Amino acid sequence: MMAGSCAALRTRMEIRIGVSEQMVPYQFLDNQGQLAGIHYDLLKSLETGSDDSVSVLYFDSEDACLEALEDGEVDAVLSYRLPAELSYAQWATEPLTTLKLCAISKTGSLEDAEKEGQVAAFEYGTVNYSYLQHLDATSYLAVGSQRQILQALDDGRADGAIGFEDALLYQLEQSGESDEFTVLRSYLGEVSYRLVVHPGNRVMLRRLNDQTVNLRSGGTYDRIYNQWSSLWVQDTSYQQRVMMRKLWIALGAAMAVTAVLLLAAGLMNLPAVLFLAKNGYLPLTLKPAFAYVLDAVTPIFSALWLAVYAVRACTGYGIARGKPGSAAAALVMPLYFLWRLFWQFQIDPAALPRVTYTLNVLGSAAALL
Repeated sequence: MMAGSCAALRTRMEIRIGVSEQMVPYQFLDNQGQLAGIHYDLLKSLETGSDDSVSVLYFDSEDACLEALEDGEVDAVLSYRLPAELSYAQWATEPLTTLKLCAISKTGSLEDAEKEGQVAAFEYGTVNYSYLQHLDATSYLAVGSQRQILQALDDGRADGAIGFEDALLYQLEQSGESDEFTVLRSYLGEVSYRLVVHPGNRVMLRRLNDQTVNLRSGGTYDRIYNQWSSLWVQDTSYQQRVMMRKLWIALGAAMAVTAVLLLAAGLMNLPAVLFLAKNGYLPLTLKPAFAYVLDAVTPIFSALWLAVYAVRACTGYGIARGKPGSAAAALVMPLYFLWRLFWQFQIDPAALPRVTYTLNVLGSAAALL
């Protein structure tokens, strides 16, 4: 009996697998009407290392897919709902894929107290209702598919969504709306897609289960998933980009304040330079003429440089192009600081009540920072 079972397992088989419901990027019909996606590539890869022939058939609904299984038109179906049913639970393989559920919002927060009437859309049967109780949305909209979740967001029927993270991010990336949404909850449970065979078909169950385990443990799953995930997974997430944007704005604001201090210091020294240029001398002074010129020119040039790049930092100009500033132009800042350090601080008396001296000290400290 055991020898006969082993022989049956080694026999070449033509395996027909049914899938239903379009859910990009896992299973969908491409522009040519051909089945594509992560699930399709994984199911076809079951042929690797075996003599089996695997064909993947698409059905419009899971009911039609289940009917085909009962009628013998397919040998197995890929589903996350059927394994949860008592009559099919023991006839399901190990997970082919496990999809993580997350919550996204276009407004930034489902718990914003100033906003009323927040609605969160989700696909019926995917989310544990205990999670919904803690999202604090005013109401929930149950839809029939992941695609309908995004449709509810687009037409304004929902402010947030709970769905499969990869599916939502892929569709948002393809539509160019990825930056308009924020992931509020990165984990709200998970759903596993499994292959379900006709009850009683133990040979097919064992065969598909072994092939699924080999697929997951042999590296094929990672290779296929990484190829697809590169279409929507970025080097930095949206939240990281927002954080960096805020940091650049803060830097720009600090540069702008420093520019104002330096400009004030330079302008307050400008009358002495103008008097020197007109008369050729300064009465009752211990400083040489060039010191007054540098006291006026260096902070003004430094202020201009800081003002230009404060605007660039706040607007993002140059940062996205990978050119946040010119190294040659930036030399004016250390030169100004060195002048203050080696000359100004030695000549001017430490009289803090003097406004000009105070601005010089503040400007030097700002330049150092």
